[in-house]
Amino acid sequence: MKRKIISILTVLIMGFTVFAITPGKTSAASDTYWLKVNVQRNVVNVYKLKNGDWEPYRVMLCSCGKSETPTPIGTYSVKKKWRWVQFKSVAGQYVTQFNGNYLFHSDIYSKYGVNSSCIRSAYNKLGSVASHGCVRMAVMDAKWVYENCSWGTKVTTYKSSKAGPLGKPKRVKMAGSGSTGWDPTDPQGDSKHFKLKGPTIKIKKKDTIKYGAKFKIKKGVTAKSKYTRQNLTSKVKVAKVMYKAEGAEKFVKLEKKKINTKKPGKYRIKYTCYDKYCGPKKVKTFKLTVLPQPEPPTEPTDPTDPTDQTDQTDTSETTGPVETTDPTGSGDLDGTDGSDVVTDPTEPAGM
Repeated sequence: MKRKIISILTVLIMGFTVFAITPGKTSAASDTYWLKVNVQRNVVNVYKLKNGDWEPYRVMLCSCGKSETPTPIGTYSVKKKWRWVQFKSVAGQYVTQFNGNYLFHSDIYSKYGVNSSCIRSAYNKLGSVASHGCVRMAVMDAKWVYENCSWGTKVTTYKSSKAGPLGKPKRVKMAGSGSTGWDPTDPQGDSKHFKLKGPTIKIKKKDTIKYGAKFKIKKGVTAKSKYTRQNLTSKVKVAKVMYKAEGAEKFVKLEKKKINTKKPGKYRIKYTCYDKYCGPKKVKTFKLTVLPQPEPPTEPTDPTDPTDQTDQTDTSETTGPVETTDPTGSGDLDGTDGSDVVTDPTEPAGM
């Protein structure tokens, strides 16, 4: 009986009558996140508590209240939740209450429970004012709030010309034509309608390294969601490592998913990143070459080592002192007896 009463409960919200309410479930701690709604720039900035500080975590487009039906300014907290809510003539999904009749919810639908009935004109206003006071969001973002922000999560609404620390993201385009269709961020849509792209993976590494060099397989690899400006580096995984030795024809899979820099050859490292609130899984492959071990250097010749020297024998004639023959036979060649003294004919006698 109580469930029946809840299901037919009528509440005035945003100028519409609400009925067919189905309570939802939550699991996150109330002090994990803080939602700050900039009603002037129409963005929801999410802060996450880390080591005692509130750090920017995620940003999402929204549509706040028009001037005649403004979103109230103040600090509130998350209360009840409903999977779908039917208003007078439109419906919304992933509904989270934060201040009485003011709610976070998806963009609006022409039919309750029909995902393909998203009203195109309302969706295209995300990022600008459009609502009767509630905070309208793309399906993926309303789903994030619904599933991650439990009872008591702080909500602050304020006005500022600056979007916030992560800036203002762009709206994902809605495919097709007509007055209604699929919200392109709705994960229940098929490949034709689900247009939310996955994270962007960036790799800043040298693609050629020396034999035996240090190599950390995740260092220099980052990931980010362009849609929410969310840093997803912690969600990067090494899915596969392939190796091809020098001279080999094919790559083989390495079970340990590690790079051995003392094993030269070519490697292929497949990185993946996935967050269910940031689009499909993204895959990126990095190609790495480990160079062969360099040849040992040739030993230099030691000039002091006699074994390294060539034959240095002097084959030229000896130029030592020449033996002089005594023509007189006296054996006196030093002129002591005067017999071998030569007189200068030009020198005057007796001088």
